[in-house]
Amino acid sequence: MLSANGAELLATIAGAISAGRIWTGWAISGLTAAFLLFDATAKFAKPAQVVEAFARTGWPMRLSSTLGAILLICTAFYLVPQTSVLGAILLTGYLGGAVATSAC
Repeated sequence: MLSANGAELLATIAGAISAGRIWTGWAISGLTAAFLLFDATAKFAKPAQVVEAFARTGWPMRLSSTLGAILLICTAFYLVPQTSVLGAILLTGYLGGAVATSAC
């Protein structure tokens, strides 16, 4: 619950942001979520590109569905406004692990 001062501050901050910036933020978040959902779906479908990428990085294919489920859960947290910060933190860790894996 916000105090009266907190509610006033939030209204002031929200009023200072233009509608264009709000729509731009939604568009970027939407494109990011679409990419992540596509990636998670590909991990469940296991097309040739996913099989090749798993072989190249040394990950066993049996983990494909598990990684897809983890990615779906993290993305769901990111898409819910009340848990979006937690989702962003979880996705940062997930994608950080992906970068570390491909760098080895």
